[in-house]
Amino acid sequence: MDTKGILYGVGVGPGDPELLTLKALKTITRCAVLAFPAPAESGGKAAAYEIALAALGPRTGGAEKEALALRLPMTKDADVMRESQREAAARIMEILESRRDVAFLTLGDPSIYSTYSYLHRLVGEKGYRTSIVPGVPSFCAAAALLGEDLVNGEQILHVIPASYRDTGAALDLAGVKVLMKTGAALPKVKRLLMERMKGTEGAEKAGGTLRARAVENCGMEGERVWNTLADMDERSPPGYFTIIIAKDTEEREAL
Repeated sequence: MDTKGILYGVGVGPGDPELLTLKALKTITRCAVLAFPAPAESGGKAAAYEIALAALGPRTGGAEKEALALRLPMTKDADVMRESQREAAARIMEILESRRDVAFLTLGDPSIYSTYSYLHRLVGEKGYRTSIVPGVPSFCAAAALLGEDLVNGEQILHVIPASYRDTGAALDLAGVKVLMKTGAALPKVKRLLMERMKGTEGAEKAGGTLRARAVENCGMEGERVWNTLADMDERSPPGYFTIIIAKDTEEREAL
């Protein structure tokens, strides 16, 4: 009988603690240790961890859970990234060896651009049991906040990391485009979108076929909504957790 602990990758949703699934809440309640990525600039805190604590509340002993803050910096340096992932996986496996279960908390869903996917593989390759608990994706919550569907009929949905080197080519694909983690990439993304809106902000307002709306920090403190790109002031740029939804209105009307 395997007496080692189990690693769970738990999606806590986009920000609102009420959007945790029942399964996610039960898993978090059951696990002895709550792990989460905590970049140095966060001061040891993480949005996913705060969301989980808010969902657990004082009656379920959330404050009594062991917190495991893992150094997983957001970097494009492949060597630094791989080393931080190996170190995080090693710390998790030490806990699993002590027969305690670990819930690794991640915003949105663990299968969508999540650090957890690397830990899931590294820990699983060492023979430990792993499990994924899905969560509400941030772009679904953003669409709900905007009061519109993402796709309809035969439309295709493209989910694009805003820092992707071929963002321009991705924006030329037919269908609805969701750009995630916009943040610092906003100037580039905004320029590319404007080029597809006939090159002017006026085109967007006066009937250009492409419409783009954005949400920052959906369901979290500091939530902001932009109904047009013209409303997005680059002097006060949106943060990392910003989603842009771009639709071709003519394509929608043709369905």
